[in-house]
Amino acid sequence: MITREEKLDKFISEFNELIIFFVRLFNIMDKKEKASHPATIFQCYTLRHLKDSKGMTMKQLSNIMGLATSTMTRNIDKMVKKDYLERVRGELDRREVLIRVTQKGRELSKKIKEAERYFSTKLVEEIPEDEWDNVLSSLNILLKAFQKRREVYLAS
Repeated sequence: MITREEKLDKFISEFNELIIFFVRLFNIMDKKEKASHPATIFQCYTLRHLKDSKGMTMKQLSNIMGLATSTMTRNIDKMVKKDYLERVRGELDRREVLIRVTQKGRELSKKIKEAERYFSTKLVEEIPEDEWDNVLSSLNILLKAFQKRREVYLAS
């Protein structure tokens, strides 16, 4: 009979291999997909986070992206120069500076979203339709676990 500890060890080993392989493969495919746009992968993800907001502070954006504010600032500077983003003063607190997407940034964001949809459509076509709910359920469970660990990680 297999012990719980042996079962856990086997699960963790397979889990780690699958996650590492999945992330590596996704990154390769995502990088190739986004390479067709005049923006870096970082800029694509930044636009993705900002596209539906009325603006975010540098600190908020840094937290979402998981980067130091100084790193984020350098990257945002480049995106402002390319006219994808703009800095605007807060309406209630004029000391606050918000980062917002410009019209040019919205147009690029739309193209990126279309490319992501195409990529996802091709990927989902490889999954049997009767498994879609299972895949989404599993991914949501995994996401919640990652979010919990991220909170613990950031708090320490």
